[in-house]
Formats: sequence, structure tokens, C-alpha cells
Amino acid sequence: MKKRKSFKKCYTFVLVLAILMTSLPITCVQANAATQKTTLGFISVTIAKGMEQNLNVKNMNAGATVKWSSTNKKVAAVTQEGVVKGISDGTATIKCKVVTSGKSQTLTASVKVITPKFGKTKYSVKQGEKVTLDIKNTYKKATYVYTSSNKDVVTVSSDGGVAAVSEGTAVITCKVVIPKTSTRTAKSYTLKTTVNVTPLMTIEVGTQEALDAALSHENYDLITIKTDKKITLTIPKGNYSDTDLVVNTPNADIVNNATFKSITLNQIASDTWTENAKGNVLIIDASAGHVVIPEDADIAEIQIVHNNSNFVLDVKGNVAKISVDSKASVAINVTGTVEAVEIKARTSITINGSSTASIPITVGASADGTSLTSNIALTVSTNSNTEINLSAGAEGSKVASGNKDKSVEVTNNTKGSVTIDTPNGNKQNVDSGKNATVDGTGNVTNTTTGNGSGGGAPSGGGSSSGGGSSSGDLTRNITYFQALTSICAGTAGETLKSVDELGLPASVVGVAANGDTVTFPVKSWTNTDGYTTSSGAGNYKFTAVLGTPQSSIKYSIDAGKDAVIRVYVKAFSSLEYQDEYSKGIGAKAYESPDGTIEYYELTNNTKDVVRLWLYYRYYDANGYLMTTYNDSDSVSGDFQPGQTIIQQSSTKVSFKYATRKVIVHAYTYNIEGAVRKSVINNIGF
Repeated sequence: MKKRKSFKKCYTFVLVLAILMTSLPITCVQANAATQKTTLGFISVTIAKGMEQNLNVKNMNAGATVKWSSTNKKVAAVTQEGVVKGISDGTATIKCKVVTSGKSQTLTASVKVITPKFGKTKYSVKQGEKVTLDIKNTYKKATYVYTSSNKDVVTVSSDGGVAAVSEGTAVITCKVVIPKTSTRTAKSYTLKTTVNVTPLMTIEVGTQEALDAALSHENYDLITIKTDKKITLTIPKGNYSDTDLVVNTPNADIVNNATFKSITLNQIASDTWTENAKGNVLIIDASAGHVVIPEDADIAEIQIVHNNSNFVLDVKGNVAKISVDSKASVAINVTGTVEAVEIKARTSITINGSSTASIPITVGASADGTSLTSNIALTVSTNSNTEINLSAGAEGSKVASGNKDKSVEVTNNTKGSVTIDTPNGNKQNVDSGKNATVDGTGNVTNTTTGNGSGGGAPSGGGSSSGGGSSSGDLTRNITYFQALTSICAGTAGETLKSVDELGLPASVVGVAANGDTVTFPVKSWTNTDGYTTSSGAGNYKFTAVLGTPQSSIKYSIDAGKDAVIRVYVKAFSSLEYQDEYSKGIGAKAYESPDGTIEYYELTNNTKDVVRLWLYYRYYDANGYLMTTYNDSDSVSGDFQPGQTIIQQSSTKVSFKYATRKVIVHAYTYNIEGAVRKSVINNIGF
């Protein structure tokens, strides 16, 4: 009996315990659910006018009620579903009152309404000026499409850059589309702003008196100095930061003491432009010349933009930056400081001087074949195939290659070694008196001459702990000289320029068989064809007497390869006909008073080497073609980019009593010699 009672007690205890255990988890879940915190999906949002954003209440308890309100309905309104709409730009607070089982809590979200708009409703720009329109309140992933109401007045680029073409007014429209998100609606806007283009106040001067008068006038946007006379002009001290200066003075010497918005040198004498001012930007768009930076001068930047230009820079003061934007040959004599050199196109730079400060040089990816020669220490960072020639005085030079697919060739005639850093961290040392070509991985790929064992790569090439070096002198065979732009001496029958006034270049550029270049100083020019100030119409050749280049590399010049420049004298002509073809061949034809074509003046405005074929036709009074004459025999050989040539007519046909037309075909060849394209100019007579 006692055992049965004990069993019943135990059974009852177990049963109660089981009931309790099965009921506990349910009680815990219900308690957690009842205490979950209600929140908003966003506590801060930014929308534009007309856009809608759902604030999304999270963890809403069963039976709970909500009530939405806005503290500033003029800025943002809210529906009872929690959708906020932008009304006008500004800020507001959205409140959500949640009531659960008699208890309430208030949730808030801050709303900022900002709508895309132009920074200005009207822009005033000068003709020829470029500005970028400012759009305020931009959104991520939004698109912006610009259009101009009058492209003859203003053009606009895809990024909002405006170019003022001519005087007038245009409306710029920008369509902005802000995309949809999972909780926000999309919206588009059409923005408008007015651009008013005013004409430039310009003046052209050619004397000191006229220049002084122009500078005293505060409203000139552009002053152009233009004269063919051999004179000296002085620009006095002054701040003309709103005025651009353009210089076309092939024979004048100019001393500048003033600060301008910009200075563009289109033509200057071989000697010289002297820059005494501080903070100027010099844009060199001339084929040749000599710029002097005196000791007290401090130049912000010298930009060399003319293709195939040949310049000498004497830096006695400070130049913050020299940038070479087009293929050029530049000699830099430095006794002052050059803070940086940036090379964007294939360039031959010779640096000579006594400066002790290392010159940082950056060679861009589009400057393959650049050659640097220096007796001053250089810190070179290059992304192109680059040749570096260092001589005594350039100790401490450093080279870093940033492109694994490019090589650096260093000839080291300094007293120390030169280390080349490569993109993968490998290093290569070029010891004193040695030459090596190092690829982007740090391996020596070539030595110009043998090292006594067949000319192979030295031991240690490519090692990250220093690498080896190669031996031997570096020799280049100059196969031709870059073409020089012909110089006009004047018109026959008039007083021609003297030899001193011609402005013959101070240096020439030789090109080796492998494409490398070297700048040779010209000691003098030999008057090969006997040009005088009374010469007749035609071409006159001058041959350069070359000096020794500032290079540690040996050069030999192939037999019969001379550096020459042609000086031409225009024939007397009553008429001059010209077709302006800015991207092709500029052509002029000159005739004598009896109507006979005497010669052509042709300029290659392309970037390619071309060959020409000329012919001309003449027609009767009714416009019928009477005959065609081929004059191609007068033009032969390669025609270099930027080169101007004078060609005598071989037929000497008189067109005096007929309507006539000269047609110029320019054939552009690629390296295989195949015709790549053709441009045609018609010179109507």
C-alpha cells in the first residue's frame, strides 16, 4: 500500500514537471514578441521636390495604431501610410506616433529636400572663353544631358563645359534624371540657364608707343603684339591678370616685366624673350625660339605646345613647371631651379648647367621614345620607353619605371651608380661608365656593345637586391635630321631680311636608325646657295655646322646627311590665292602679272608624313574644261608635319584669260608605304 502511494506521488510530480517544461518556451516567445521595439526604416532621408520616399515602420505589434505628421508641411508632406513627398527645398521632421495596448511612443525621421539646379541663372562669358556650368544638389547615379539653344553662340559638352563661340545669347538646358530605388520614386527635372557671350575687347600693336597705350586701357581682353621688324620692345611692370597676351614677332626682342592672364608666344626671334615677371604662364606655340628666365623671375609654368618645335630655355630664376605637350626638341640651361618637368609626347630634352637641385621629370604613357640628356641630377618617373644619358654632374640621379611593358635605357657616365626601380619591386644598378637597357621586370634585355663575352646581359640582372650592370660605349648612327620649317625672307624686289635677321635655329635634331633623337647645337649656318638681301624669288639652302651635343652617348652621322633649312623669297605677285584647310594641306599659288603660275607655297597641317600630287585645270568663259596640266614634277619626296615648302611650277602655263583651279592631292603613307588616306584642296582662281 505504501509502495502504491509512493508511485502515485512520483507519477504526479513527473507529470507536473512535464507540463511546466512544455509550457515554458511558449511563454518566452510570447514575452519576446510583446517587447519587440518598433522603429522606422529610415531616420534620415534626402529627396528632391516631387519625389516620394517610404519610411517603412518595422516590428509593428498586432493591434498597434500609427499616426503620421510633418513639422513643416511646406517642405515635406507625409501620408498615413508613411510615404513622404518633397514639396520645396528645406528641412522638416516627420513624426510617427505608435500606440500599443494604451502605450504610445513617437518615432522621428529628419527629411532634407534639395532639388538639382544650376549654380547661376545667368552666366556672362567672353567670346572664346570656356567655363564649366555648376549644378548644385547632385544625386548619385543621376544622369545629366546638356543641350544648347544656339550652337553658333555657345556649345556645351556632356560634362557641362561651355565654349563661347560668338557674340549673342543661348539657353543651356540640362535634363536631370534621378533613378528609382526600392523605397524611393524616380524623378526627372529640366534645368535652364542663360549664357550671354560678349565680344572680346582686342587690339593689335606693333610699336612701343602702341603697346604702352594698349596697356593703359583697362578693358582689353586680348592684346596681340605683331610686327616683322627687328626691334626691341619692353613690357613695363603691371598686373594685367584679366588680359591675355599673344606675341607674333619673328624678329623682335621682347623684355616682359608684367603679369598677364596668359602669354602665348606664336612667333619670337631666336634671341630672345626675356621673362622678368612672377607667376606667369608662358604658352609656347612657336616653331623655334629662345626664352630667358632671369635670376629674380619666378614662372608658374612654361607649356610647349607647338609640334616639332625647337626651343632653348635659359633658366636662371625659378620655373615651377615645364610641360611638353607636343613632340619637341628642348635645350634647358639651368643655373636656377626647375621644380618639375612633365612630358606628354615624344621629346628630346638636353639639360645642362650648374644647378645642384635634382630635377623631377615625369614621362607620360604617350611619350614613347623620349630622350633625356643631362649633367644635372634627375629624378625620373616614366611610363614610356625612355633613353636617359647622364654625364658628370648628374650624380645621385634616380629612375623609376611604372609600366611593366616598357623599357628604360640608361647610359651612366657619372661617378656613381644609377638605380632603376621597376613596377614589381625589382631593381637594376647601372654602374659608372656603363650602359644597360632594363625592362619593366628589372631584367637587362640589351646592351648596345659587347662586354667581352658576346654582349649578353650582365650577371645579377633582375635581382631584387641590386642587379648587375653592362659595359661598353653607346653609339647611335644618325640617319637623318628632322625637317625644319622654311623661313620666308620677304618678296623679290623688296628689301629682304639679312642673314642675321632670318632667325636661323640654334639647334637641330638628328634621328638615329632606331628612332632615338639627339639635339645638336648649331655653331653656324653655311649660306650654301649664296642668299643675299637682293636675291630673286626661289629657295636658298643653308647647311648647319654642328657642335657637340650635350650627351654621354657617342653619335656618328651617316655620310651625306646634312641638317639644312630652306629660306625662300616670294615672287612678285599681283594675286595670291589660298584655300584654308585646317586639317589638311595649306596651299597658296603665286602668279606673275601676266597670269603665269610661278610657284606654290604648301604647308603640311596634318600629323603625318605626306607626298603631294598637283595638277591644275582651266575653263573657258562657259565653264567648260579646256585642259588639265600635271605639275607633280615640281613636288617630290616626303613632306614632314608642320613643314612649309616652296615649289616652282614646272609648266609655267599662263591662265590670264581663263578661269583656273589648282588641285592638291596629299597622300598619307603608313610605315609599310601603303596609301592610308587622301585629302584634297581646291584653290579656285
